[in-house]
Amino acid sequence: MECCREALGHARQALSLFEEAGLRAGQARALNNMGWYHARLGDYRQALARSRQALSLQREVGDRCGEAHTWDSLGYAHHQLGHYAKAARCYQQAIGLYIDLGDRHGQADTLTPPRRHARRRIQPAGRHRKPGGRPWTSLDALHHPDADQVRDKLDRADALAASATGR
Repeated sequence: MECCREALGHARQALSLFEEAGLRAGQARALNNMGWYHARLGDYRQALARSRQALSLQREVGDRCGEAHTWDSLGYAHHQLGHYAKAARCYQQAIGLYIDLGDRHGQADTLTPPRRHARRRIQPAGRHRKPGGRPWTSLDALHHPDADQVRDKLDRADALAASATGR
């Protein structure tokens, strides 16, 4: 974890430099990095606070890729706090943005560990349900080792949802 403490220190320095330079997009990225490293160090409340600041700035400057990363960070922190429904919503936001951006690596990262437990609650919805638009298809395309496991979990979740609604 020493590397996370170092990385957090570097993110703080980056934030300071971006603030001095007036670069809001850089500030947002630095804040999200701080949030991520706080989460990795177990300070989930601070992680949520920094990531929320980042998300606000990213929306202001129109940094959708940064937003996707930040939604992923928020999902991770909520999951670690036991807020599973919130974590799943955050991960779904991240996946939706990654799909819109065509970022298959981002999708794959959001669908793989350390998000293992919350991802079973991630169900593609709406425009993300189209054939070939399911998140695991990106894992297949990347030849990711967890593709089969993610596909199986999403298929089971779809079957359970269908049986619960009588479809």
